[in-house]
Amino acid sequence: MLKHRPETLDIIKALSEIIHSHSDFSFSVKSRAGLNEEDKSTQLEFLKEVANYTDFISVHWRTLKQLYSWDADFSFIKHLKELVRIPIIANGWVQSYDHAKEVVSMWFDWVMIGQSAIGNPWIFTPYVPSTEERLFTMLEHLEMMIAAELYFQETVKTLKGYKMQQLDISLLDNYKERIDKNASYHTLVEFRKYAFCYVKWLNYAREWKIKLQSVKTYREFEESFKSLLS
Repeated sequence: MLKHRPETLDIIKALSEIIHSHSDFSFSVKSRAGLNEEDKSTQLEFLKEVANYTDFISVHWRTLKQLYSWDADFSFIKHLKELVRIPIIANGWVQSYDHAKEVVSMWFDWVMIGQSAIGNPWIFTPYVPSTEERLFTMLEHLEMMIAAELYFQETVKTLKGYKMQQLDISLLDNYKERIDKNASYHTLVEFRKYAFCYVKWLNYAREWKIKLQSVKTYREFEESFKSLLS
């Protein structure tokens, strides 16, 4: 939508009018710092205009061209913050609870945390877990995902619009007891990308990630998991 800013602004205006005239909900927009470095000034003017119709704006410091580069630069968001009166949320490469506090204390109203929370749910607290705790939390999350898969398989015919209810812990615990360690679950494939986030800081993480590609059953994952503890 950054390539069609006039049309995007028209949509934002229309949505803002609908939301603010029919509810007490807040209306916000999330964006990047532009298409590329040369586009940043145009993007800045665009977001200044957007600020007239939103209650707050969340901005990722990367441009579209930067994709997943890691050299955090909050200067664009800081510049926007100086130009508008609504709250600004900084997003991108916030790596810890203390880092989040630091970013907020520098310039911004809030921070948004997304990918950094994958494999690190403790990021929202000052608590720093041990290696063993990280690993066993990874295993627990895998079991919860498999339990959710089993629940979905059992109830899919009765779901309306394929919408699952919020699963509580007691229900998941019940389905965790039904996990067949020799079965091949779709979750085991999906979980690979998340599992690496729990261990990427370990020296042997890359080797383990490669081995994980051949894991097909929960028992195989369990055996692979034990190698992380040794």
